[in-house]
Amino acid sequence: MTRLFCIAVVLTARQYFADQEIKDLATKIYERVDWPWMLNGGKTFSMGWHPETGFLAARWEHFCELMMIYLLAISAPTHPVSPDAWNAWTRPKIKYQGIEYISGNDPIFTHQYSHAWFDFRNKRDAYTDYFENSVKATKAHKLFCLSLRDRFPDYSEDLWGISASDYVKGYTAWGRPAAAGAHRWKHRPMRYRRFAAISVRRLRGESCEISVAGTLARPGRNTAL
Repeated sequence: MTRLFCIAVVLTARQYFADQEIKDLATKIYERVDWPWMLNGGKTFSMGWHPETGFLAARWEHFCELMMIYLLAISAPTHPVSPDAWNAWTRPKIKYQGIEYISGNDPIFTHQYSHAWFDFRNKRDAYTDYFENSVKATKAHKLFCLSLRDRFPDYSEDLWGISASDYVKGYTAWGRPAAAGAHRWKHRPMRYRRFAAISVRRLRGESCEISVAGTLARPGRNTAL
C-alpha cells in the first residue's frame, strides 16, 4: 500500500516538470491504479497485497495518514471509489491536557503526512477542520514531550518531538500523547530518544525552524521533520 502513497509523488512530478513525457507517464500511472480492487470487498482499503499470500487482513480504517489515499481514490479519473469511502474510516477522539482532537493511537507524523500534498486550511467536513485538528495534535504532542523532560532533559521549547522510527530493536510507532502509555518510555534506549526530534516554532503555516537530531526515521515518518 506504500506504493499508493507514491502516487502523490508522481502527481507532484507531473505538476512540477515542464516535460510532456513526464506529464504523460505520470498520468498513465495514476490512471492505471485499480482503487476498488484494493477495497477487497470491504468499505476500507486493505493495507497491502502479496502475490504469495494475497491481501493483508489489516485495513486503513481509522484516522491516520490515510486521508491522502482516500482523496486520491475518490478523485481518480479512471477507477475511482465512491465518495462514501470517506465516511468509512473511524475518527476516534483523544484528549490530552485539555486539548481534544481526532487521532488514532499513532505518532505525530500521521497528522502531517497528508498535509504535505493537500491544503486542508479553511476546509472542513461533517467531522472536523483537519488543518486545525493537526494544529491541536501538534500542540498536544509538544506538551507530551515536555512532560518527559525529567527523563529526557534535552527536550525544551525549541527541541521536542517523537515519531515513528527505527531503534535498536527495529521499527516502532511510538509518540502518541497519553498518560496511560507513558511507561513505555522508561526502558527506551536513551541513545535513540532524539532520532525523530523536531522543533517547530510556529504551527499555523508561517515560517518554521526545523531542528533534526537524527536520521533513522523512515521516509513516511520524515514528514514529522
